[in-house]
Amino acid sequence: MPTAINLSENWLDKKRNITITKKTCKAPIALHMHDYFEIELVIGGKGVQNLNGNTYELKRGSVYCLSPIDFHAVLPQDELPLINISFAQNIISPRLLRLLIAHNKNKVIQLDETAFGKFEFLIDLLADGNETCDAESETYIKNLLECLIIMIIRHAGISQDAGSTNDSFPMQECMRYIFLHFNEAPSMKDISKMSGYSPGHFSKCFHDATGKTYIDFLTGLKLNYAKILLLSTNEPIISVSESCGFSSLSNFNRSFRKATGMSPTKFREQGEKLHR
Repeated sequence: MPTAINLSENWLDKKRNITITKKTCKAPIALHMHDYFEIELVIGGKGVQNLNGNTYELKRGSVYCLSPIDFHAVLPQDELPLINISFAQNIISPRLLRLLIAHNKNKVIQLDETAFGKFEFLIDLLADGNETCDAESETYIKNLLECLIIMIIRHAGISQDAGSTNDSFPMQECMRYIFLHFNEAPSMKDISKMSGYSPGHFSKCFHDATGKTYIDFLTGLKLNYAKILLLSTNEPIISVSESCGFSSLSNFNRSFRKATGMSPTKFREQGEKLHR
């Protein structure tokens, strides 16, 4: 997998599947994606985030939850202290997982001081719980993390009526495989075998879970990664197309133009102008 994909196996605590860190960004963080979820709370300073091609101001109280279908870069102004919570999809409920994958608005929200205090307090409890090893630790961590996610959902105005309420859909391993292997263009038939469902039933469950067809979801991952390569490398367009798993250059150009309204070359040129 190309280096612009950050892998959970290199970052997440292998026992708890969650890592909590306080850090200060002093230098730009290049465009990237990851195969895990990430919550970040800015606790001071100022900066800018490029998220899915859009620019957002970051300051004290800025908070966002990113899924593996998002790509972003962070540009601090001087210093940007923040708290990062990275976690695997299998430690939260399937219902919250669906909400986080399906929503695509209000990605960065701004908390007032009252909400900021509550959010920071929950993070402190979560961090303390992550250092404790007893029979109740797993439940304690899961519940606190889900409280944080619900706070984000409420502040972002995310619709909580997202598809089926069937929590038995075994999507965790399927989604992880898709996030890790999207550039190999895995077929829906192959992924449905992992779930134990027929292709038809899997297709319905997948749409209920993500709000998208399997093909649209997979194409979105490919295109998001293409945007990263176009903005952060000098790879030829045909190489970008191949790296992202498109069957041909013409298919890549057609899909990219349909999604963005412009060609890959034009997208790269506009990105270069913004960074001059």
